Amino acid sequence: MPEFKIPFRARTLRHFRSTSCLKQARLKLAEAYEGLGRYDAAIRELEKIAGAGGDEGAAAVKEMARIHETFKGDSAKAMTYYKKYLETKPKSADAREIEKKVKEAEKEKEQVGEYRKKLAKKPSSVSDHYNLAVLLQRQGKYREAIDAYRRAIAIEPGNAQAHFNLGYCYDRLRMSEEAIAEYRAAIQVKPDYLKAYSNLAAIYKQKRWYGKAIAMFRKAIEIDPNYAHAHLGLGAVYAEGLHDRQKAVHHYTQYLRLNPQGPFAPQVRAWLGGRR
Repeated sequence: MPEFKIPFRARTLRHFRSTSCLKQARLKLAEAYEGLGRYDAAIRELEKIAGAGGDEGAAAVKEMARIHETFKGDSAKAMTYYKKYLETKPKSADAREIEKKVKEAEKEKEQVGEYRKKLAKKPSSVSDHYNLAVLLQRQGKYREAIDAYRRAIAIEPGNAQAHFNLGYCYDRLRMSEEAIAEYRAAIQVKPDYLKAYSNLAAIYKQKRWYGKAIAMFRKAIEIDPNYAHAHLGLGAVYAEGLHDRQKAVHHYTQYLRLNPQGPFAPQVRAWLGGRR
């Protein structure tokens, strides 16, 4: 996850007096936090906008749903916000698409019950443990998902995807040592597992183990030179960790070349524009 210096400070809010201006100020602050990967802080600002109601409030509710769904991996909370959005904007242009998401989430809840029943009859089914874990993970029930993944792995230790997903769940719970072990297990089973290298590198970066992070990102690029996310990660390590402007520019430029419409493209362009 790249780290960018926040362009908007919380103390600036006191300078905005009108409700409309204050909402815009909070929106900018939320966008800045989101760009930093500080999603909980972004959500706190969006909640304040949502509480004020109106079109801006509805947009804030939808954005909170998107953050939970896309970045926090918590489908259950995402659906709660999507439902709230539909209550205020039932005829919006994206209402049908969001209604479809909500229906799919409700169906997944039913599937959880079905898999539990199947496992009660046949507890040795790897696929049922794994599929149950995936559904629980999507709902943000990481501890329950961990239990299901571990059961699947106990039966089939060579399941690289299960190890990776288990690592992801540990990662979401900030259990970094456990996450590292599972990402490494996934790589041991599948040496070309790009996402496992990338996620492992991200943990090392968070711990400021920059040498290890660089090694993992570089390994991913060796496997796939067009793996944009690894260039993004290297750019962040060099920019904010090691303060090596030249190398940061190189890798951020590669990221934009490979993924010009990527989720972090606007922040990368802003960094390049401000630092060159």
